[in-house]
Amino acid sequence: MLPPKTFLPFYFFTAILLLLHGVGLVSFTQQIYYDFCLRTTPLVLLISAAMVLYAAADKNACWYRFVVYCILVAWFVEVAGVHTKAIFGAYTYGSTLGIKVLGVPPLIGVNWLLCIMGAASLSLYLGKHWKIGQNAFLAALITVLYDFLLEPVAIKLQYWSWENGLPTFQNYLGWWVVSFFFTFVYYRWVSTPFNKLAMAWLLISGVFLLVLDLFFW
Repeated sequence: MLPPKTFLPFYFFTAILLLLHGVGLVSFTQQIYYDFCLRTTPLVLLISAAMVLYAAADKNACWYRFVVYCILVAWFVEVAGVHTKAIFGAYTYGSTLGIKVLGVPPLIGVNWLLCIMGAASLSLYLGKHWKIGQNAFLAALITVLYDFLLEPVAIKLQYWSWENGLPTFQNYLGWWVVSFFFTFVYYRWVSTPFNKLAMAWLLISGVFLLVLDLFFW
């Protein structure tokens, strides 16, 4: 049960998330304002992140530290991954996610943050009385599943591209390792790690990707 003061914002923000993903679904499948929606992908991601972060409980110093830490370290990991090919495999970023620094759009750190908070919250929902390591293990598996759904769409929309056309097992292993690390830190640092809106974002985004994967692309 959400506290009374967060009840209305949660449903209001969830409605916005549903609207944004619904518009994207129609646009990408029916070729209606396709280019416009593609160009506004970074804005949609930032709006989603702003709502998820606003909905977080107990935003103390450790919470802010994790947000900054996750965005920056995730971007650094991606930079290392692009240039060494040792983390996720051989891939390069396209132009859809906006400006790039050292070959990687900083916005990818925001995407990692949303994935981590969403997966961590879903894991807590499914395993309410588990130990931190168990929740982190499941959360990492959830992010891998999310990436599995994301890859075909990301390639089609030119988020990134793979040297051999498709990601390899190394990519999913890298996602699991990085996600486990971030989620474990998230549970340790954040006093109230469950974020219902982050979980809603992950589920809505996941269904959005699944529909595109199965029925359109």
